[in-house]
Amino acid sequence: MIDIPETRIAAEIIDLLNDDLPAILLQIEEEAAESIRLLPFRYIGPPEELQRGTALPYALVEVLEGEYSEKDRIVKNRVYKVNVDVHCEKKKDLRMYYAGIEMVLGGKRFTVVRKSVDKGVEIKVRE
Repeated sequence: MIDIPETRIAAEIIDLLNDDLPAILLQIEEEAAESIRLLPFRYIGPPEELQRGTALPYALVEVLEGEYSEKDRIVKNRVYKVNVDVHCEKKKDLRMYYAGIEMVLGGKRFTVVRKSVDKGVEIKVRE
């Protein structure tokens, strides 16, 4: 079977968000000054597989592109851009969800590049 890095990266991010994000969201709820309730995602995955009528909140994970930087060509690394777009009822909760995603995915291999209420979280992944 052919290994498609984009599919593998998306699956890894989806697994990390499914496994680790609920505990992080609970921690954010407990540490928040105001009383908030961050519901777990009902769906995390590619936009093509989202079923109609899926209840909020959900997160769409999409691998946008892979590219080599000059430094990466030397060590044969490829850098992929991944977008995680969160949909929830209250816009003010987006900030908390994005903070949780950054806590789960922040590390050497994953770098959070941008967090935006309108455009989601953009992540760079070193392969």
